[in-house]
Amino acid sequence: MDPCYELVADRITPEDWSVFSKRLLFGFRQFPEQWNLDADLTERLLLRLQFYFFNPDRVEGLADKRNRAWGFMQSFLCAEFPRRFNFLRGRVEREKLDDWDRKFADFESLLYASSLPERMQLEWLSNFDARQRYGEAKRVKVIKKKGLGLTSELLGVNILMQWEEIKARYRFLMKKNHPDIGGDPAVTRQLIAEYERLCRESGRK
Repeated sequence: MDPCYELVADRITPEDWSVFSKRLLFGFRQFPEQWNLDADLTERLLLRLQFYFFNPDRVEGLADKRNRAWGFMQSFLCAEFPRRFNFLRGRVEREKLDDWDRKFADFESLLYASSLPERMQLEWLSNFDARQRYGEAKRVKVIKKKGLGLTSELLGVNILMQWEEIKARYRFLMKKNHPDIGGDPAVTRQLIAEYERLCRESGRK
């Protein structure tokens, strides 16, 4: 049985889910209103959809990876992202395009990008393009603001990070390790505890 359907099996018929799931690879927008899903169930179902339907690492072949990555991009990233994506991709030389697509269709990177605020999603995309076009050695990133001085080895937080980046890092790791997609509950509790520690240290609730 589809592991995503297990969450809503008591609410909709298998036929309804079949119709819905066939459309998922073309991008997800929202669940049908008549399903009457509460916020908690919606969040859990979205997490599974990300992992099972839009994970390019679960298929073989670059064409399939592209389809999964683009479906994910259209579904969970900001509205401006596809326009910027198409613009940057259109500048890539033909012989380098497959490599560019393959590296973009990395689920861990897409999970992280989807965890960022909209402004930072576009910055991430520009930085990704710069790395692929010019290489890490030639890419120069200017740090305009001082960081918060917080550190966490578990969350991958360094002293130069602003709070938006720390929050995005936490959300990314929670998506990656959540029990709803087979993650370890003990790891999830550790991530929550570490994030709460950083919240206290920064004076946030």
